[in-house]
Order: sequence, then C-alpha cells, then structure tokens
Amino acid sequence: MELLKITTPVLIAILAWLFNEYSKRKWERWQMNRDACLRALNIANAVLSNYQYSNVRKSDITPQHESIETIRGCFNELACTCEKPDVINALKKIMFEQVSPDEIQVLRAAVRKELGMGAYPIDKDKDRAFVGRVNCNKIN
Repeated sequence: MELLKITTPVLIAILAWLFNEYSKRKWERWQMNRDACLRALNIANAVLSNYQYSNVRKSDITPQHESIETIRGCFNELACTCEKPDVINALKKIMFEQVSPDEIQVLRAAVRKELGMGAYPIDKDKDRAFVGRVNCNKIN
C-alpha cells in the first residue's frame, strides 16, 4: 500500500507530461500546416494572376510573382504536414491545368477542411472570388 502512495503521483506526473508533450507537438504541427496552406493560397494567387483569361482584360489583373524556391518549399511543407492530398491536388490543378480564377475557391475549401475549420464554403461568389486588381494599387 505504501508503494502505491508513492508511485501513483509519479505515474500521474509522467502521464501529464506525456500528454502535454503530445499536445505541444500536435499544436506545432497544426501551425506548420496552417502556414504551408496559407503559402499555398498565396502561390495560387500568384499563378492565377499571371494567366490570360478570355473573359478578363489583361489590365484587370495585376501580376503577382513568387520564386521557385518558395513554391518548392511550400510543396515540401504541404507533403509533410497535410493529412489528405486535397490541398496539394487543388494547388497542382491551379498550377498545371487551364483553370478559371474562381478555382481559388476549391483551394480555399480544401485548406479550410485540412485545418479543421469546416468544409462549408464561406465565399460562394464565383464572379468575384479572385481579386485581380483594386483601386488602391500603386501603379508603376
């Protein structure tokens, strides 16, 4: 009985420490995943801003640029932190297929789902899903 009085608090302390370590690792992974997903959205914006669309004048979209190092790094982070392939697949579709600017909504929905924020799309306005230019842009 005396042994139980001594070992129980030690066991509880060890279990609490293990749970705390697990929670910290889970939180760190979620933060890494969030950062990679937000980078994927920025990369998609850059790619979409450089395409030509039949129904959009060239002057309606200000091109954004990303480095190949940033893009490769983002793909690596997504591959290492995502639970499912939806975010990577949506980004690849934007990068390598002929898509319309509203394809950003598919990527946003995949990011929301990946991060546990729900699968319900928040922005359903396909006509203004992608911001190409705003009136407060500094024009060179």
